[in-house]
Amino acid sequence: MIAFEPHSFRGAAPVLVRQLMSPSVRSLPVDGPVGEAFRLLRETGARALPVVDAAGGVVGLLDERSVHELLGDRRSVVDLRVGAIMTAGVEAVAPGTPLAHAIRSLREQRVGALPVVDGGRLVGLLSTEQMIGAFADLLEEAPVPA
Repeated sequence: MIAFEPHSFRGAAPVLVRQLMSPSVRSLPVDGPVGEAFRLLRETGARALPVVDAAGGVVGLLDERSVHELLGDRRSVVDLRVGAIMTAGVEAVAPGTPLAHAIRSLREQRVGALPVVDGGRLVGLLSTEQMIGAFADLLEEAPVPA
């Protein structure tokens, strides 16, 4: 369940990314093997994971669609690295970013999730699934016009 009331969208403080993001998120190393990335996506049930460099900075996003498109009929991706198939340059958001900005960013970048970064450190992930779930909750709680 979301941590805000349906009426909070009008005349109140904006809904922030921190209210919907997943605070515990796994990441993938940019030079890690694609096979390991695929295993981690399956194991965690995540649709996307942030990709980080050696210093822990977010450098991209790897989503399950990219991995599935790559694999196709192939069964071996031994030599392929995450950096070769990730979406690079994904704009990260801060926990205090208004949700409306994050939604626009997702749409403009055509990605399914945004890394959440605080002080250069990865602190979470915000997915379209979380936003759709929040919107559904709001619609269920909204009064039905007579």
